[in-house]
Amino acid sequence: MAHYIQKFISQGEQQHLDFKFKISDVRHIAKSFAAFANAGGRKLLIGVNDNGAIAGVRIEEELYMPDAAALYYCTPPVPYSVRRWECKGKTVLEVKIPEGKQKPYYAKRKNKPPASYIHIADRDVKTCYIQLPVWKNKKSVRYFHYGYRRYKLAAGFS
Repeated sequence: MAHYIQKFISQGEQQHLDFKFKISDVRHIAKSFAAFANAGGRKLLIGVNDNGAIAGVRIEEELYMPDAAALYYCTPPVPYSVRRWECKGKTVLEVKIPEGKQKPYYAKRKNKPPASYIHIADRDVKTCYIQLPVWKNKKSVRYFHYGYRRYKLAAGFS
């Protein structure tokens, strides 16, 4: 089964595949989980460097981190699945985060209110405040306010 993971690693990082060397900060991974759920879903390989080298994870320390990130540091909790793979004598975690059905997803931040993110070009970017009401009331939002002006939403947003 190691061949399955090596196939993904050989493709490199792309729109729906991201590598993480390790999970050292649960808040950081929660930000990525929220961004992935808001931006159409993504697969995350933990224990793989950005250059595709397999570093492996320390199971006893890092296995619980996706749980904590998805369930306790994201609002609403982000759905995901995780699978362990042995590859070249090292453990790689494959985390699948589907597109969320309860957008927007927020990540809790230290000493700040939770924020919503999307994943764009290998970065987790804070969501534009205009997008939030579109997600929350997809069928009923036709206009947004910016300053004193009222604007009609472009086709495809409503």
